Amino acid sequence: MRPHRIKRLGMAALCIVCGALAFWTSLILFSRWDDLWSAGDFYQSGSLWNAMSICQGTVYQAVELKLTQGWGEELDYLHRLKLQQREQDLSADHTNYRYRLRTDDGTLLYSNLREGEDFSALPGQETGAYVFTYGGQLQEEDMQVQKDKGYYLQVWDGKSYLEFSPWNADDVTAAGSYGYHLDEMEPDRWYYDGTADSRIHTASLVLESAVIDPLTVEGDIIWSAWEDYNDIQRILTPLTLACLATLSATLAGLVWLCRRENGVSLGWLDRIPYDFCLLADV
Repeated sequence: MRPHRIKRLGMAALCIVCGALAFWTSLILFSRWDDLWSAGDFYQSGSLWNAMSICQGTVYQAVELKLTQGWGEELDYLHRLKLQQREQDLSADHTNYRYRLRTDDGTLLYSNLREGEDFSALPGQETGAYVFTYGGQLQEEDMQVQKDKGYYLQVWDGKSYLEFSPWNADDVTAAGSYGYHLDEMEPDRWYYDGTADSRIHTASLVLESAVIDPLTVEGDIIWSAWEDYNDIQRILTPLTLACLATLSATLAGLVWLCRRENGVSLGWLDRIPYDFCLLADV
């Protein structure tokens, strides 16, 4: 084998190794992109944002259970336990996360701020809107049953079915509170209007989130995110340098492989290592 071909094969192998290293290091860097540009500030990092998203989900779960309970549905034992656990997880003694939940008109519903804590002074503040709707699952159980050349309406109220006749004026009026009215074109058929259904309740909520500084509760999800952030910060710099070095080496090797020798273009056989390297990088 010619010496220059041995050199080309060696350079192609080096390009493949460096390209693989550049790919995996860049993949790790992209996965922690927000942490990379946080300048060492945990309160501006993607790690904190991810942890707060989980905490916000916990708030929404607890609020849904509380609102459902407030709208008259009795929670079963499992959901009562779940609500107790969510309330405990969100208490100021068990988390570094702070929140205020308001209705869309600004009325404060729930908060876990300690007495004397100023929410406006806390870092990592985020605000999000949320709409919770309850009762739609009840309407899904409703039925129209054909009887006596007409369709009787059977409405599920959560405990039993209520039946309404299209021929009875009192039934037609009562069915209106569940969102049902007779069709003008087919007076024995019912159509549904969800905005008039008394079983459906909607709450438009605004959630304000933040964290305390310094962190005082060890072991919660915010604390774990802070530890993970500190760990990744130790390797981000050398990882970035390794990514740049291997990427530069890969590009330099590819340039060397595709160069002309003595002003003559390389033949297809000489270009095999180069083409193989490109295929491996892709």
